[in-house]
Amino acid sequence: MKKMLSALLVCFLCRTFAGVEQHPPQSAINGLMNEYYAAQKVTPLPAISDQTFVRRAYLDIAGRIPTYEECTTFLGSKDPYKRDKLVDDLLDSPAFNSHMFNWWADLLRLKSRLSNQVPGGQEYIDWIKQCIEDNVPFDQVVYALITAEGYPHENPATGYYMRDTGMPLDNMSNTAQIFLGTQLQCAQCHDHPFDDWTQKQFYELAAHTYGVQTRIRPQNQEAFQGVMEHARRERMQASRDGDRAMFRAFQEIFAPFAFGAKESIRPLRLPKDYQYDNGKPNETVEPRVIFGEAAATSKGVPARESYANWIISPENPRFTKVIANRMWKKVMGLGLFEPVDDFTSEREITHPKLLDYLSTLMTDVDYDLKEFLRTLYKTDLYQREKNTKDIRHDETWHFTGPIMHRMTAEQIWDSMMTLAIKDLDTKSGPRVTQRYGDLEARAKNLKGKSSEEIFTMAKDLADLEKGLITKQASLRQRAQDMGNDPAERRRLAREQNQYQRERRIKTNEILGIDQGGGEMMGASMMSPNPRNRMEQQFVRASELPSPAQNGHFLRQFGQSDREVIENANTEASVPQVLAMMNGQFSQNLLHERSMLRRTVSEGDGLTEMIDRLFLTVLSRKPDASERQIIAQQFKKRGKMAMQDITWALVNTQQFVFIP
Repeated sequence: MKKMLSALLVCFLCRTFAGVEQHPPQSAINGLMNEYYAAQKVTPLPAISDQTFVRRAYLDIAGRIPTYEECTTFLGSKDPYKRDKLVDDLLDSPAFNSHMFNWWADLLRLKSRLSNQVPGGQEYIDWIKQCIEDNVPFDQVVYALITAEGYPHENPATGYYMRDTGMPLDNMSNTAQIFLGTQLQCAQCHDHPFDDWTQKQFYELAAHTYGVQTRIRPQNQEAFQGVMEHARRERMQASRDGDRAMFRAFQEIFAPFAFGAKESIRPLRLPKDYQYDNGKPNETVEPRVIFGEAAATSKGVPARESYANWIISPENPRFTKVIANRMWKKVMGLGLFEPVDDFTSEREITHPKLLDYLSTLMTDVDYDLKEFLRTLYKTDLYQREKNTKDIRHDETWHFTGPIMHRMTAEQIWDSMMTLAIKDLDTKSGPRVTQRYGDLEARAKNLKGKSSEEIFTMAKDLADLEKGLITKQASLRQRAQDMGNDPAERRRLAREQNQYQRERRIKTNEILGIDQGGGEMMGASMMSPNPRNRMEQQFVRASELPSPAQNGHFLRQFGQSDREVIENANTEASVPQVLAMMNGQFSQNLLHERSMLRRTVSEGDGLTEMIDRLFLTVLSRKPDASERQIIAQQFKKRGKMAMQDITWALVNTQQFVFIP
């Protein structure tokens, strides 16, 4: 008996210190919501079933539907804490990292290619992915972005400034909108008509980062000062001689040092047509924050660093409330204030006590977004039925349950991929490379070169460029002479492609690029075999070029074009219907080698096969009426009925909406 009591005591203590019997933060949120329901005399929606929870949790946390094994393992478990454990497991999985990247990509407008000339897009993306994998706190990521300096191959966070190359004022507007929930676009040109911000305040805020240069002259690098002076004379001579190939060769060679983020002494002045009494046209503006302390700068600390410290400071409540509200919306479907990036003094907050608590929680977890999300996913509210009512702008939303919404484009794609291939979360896609290839390798190689070697490289590249011009002229002439002969045109196309490949190889050799490190002018290193190339695209959305090309499945379903902050949409369209009904993916799912077909075929008898089909596609078994319809289909169609049912399930709203 004593041993039993001792064991029970140990068990109680273990559970207490593990947080099971304590009052975890989700209990505080539950209490605040229950208090609100009682005060407002509203009834929350009922709790959801396990089969609804498993599908919802996988889509919201992992970004895809669960596999048959994942679904049945959870549903078959008798563990009373299995929901909390599933949340923990998913948050610590590679699937969460993949899904979270899509959120970051929309927020920061991440693009694999920043432009034809500006490198560093893929490096920036890789850095964000590493931050997610390492679970770097949100405030530390923001600080690293705002204070980033150097070249993309040295400090990929410089992509934050290179994303808005040549537009420092727009970059400041984006920073305020993303991290402070403050839209200053209007104040960039005039006093804000609907808020307190003035044009001068905008310029004072922008003065903190206005000195950041993204186009950097290589001659400012000490290692190249002698070389660049010689290069300058050669380029001037090349220009006088009309030798544009030599001019471009120098640009190509020094490309790794042409773009980055570098602090400079560049004062910001008010516009020449400034019309307000609080300043004069063309007057120099000193850095100053728009709320909080009178100035963000401190003695001996650069303005940009002080600005970053001010933004992420716990004493700046707006920063904390904005990210807490963004995370709440990510989980519950609607923010406590909307829009989430327009937190004005007049903005109505539906649950002020809750927002204050969430802000405190965010600081308590040290801006660990994963830990913050862990709390929200374990709340009673998250595990209630979804609210399907239309949201009106003039009514108070009571949050009786999360908001019903369709999957994002990435969630639909990743769910389709889950049905198509095995071990989806472990597969990586083709790495997109800029025209400049491996910037880090090129930079190291260049720093070890003498002046004579660099000029030899430039002349070799110029000769290659001149050869290209001659070759292109020859190909154009042959194309005109051959008329419309299809066979000749195919031969000409093959010859042109072969020449381009050989030219890329020679260019890489001249620049000292490892031939396995990426194609200089290519979009990505992909297999020449069409089937292998297609299979390389069978990866999660986060592994594909960002954003996908126009016309791609992801873009058809509303993936952001990454030109505007959070520009994705979930609106239905006719191309989406056609893609789901007749697209390549529907055919892939019906293929005998797809994961879906293999999972279903392992069933013992028709009844189990149908159960497996429903559990794999919809994370539930069919009800009695569905079984009756299926039986009738098998009588009419025989073996073909299975394909018909699969096609029908994938095209239901149940599949594309998060339960």
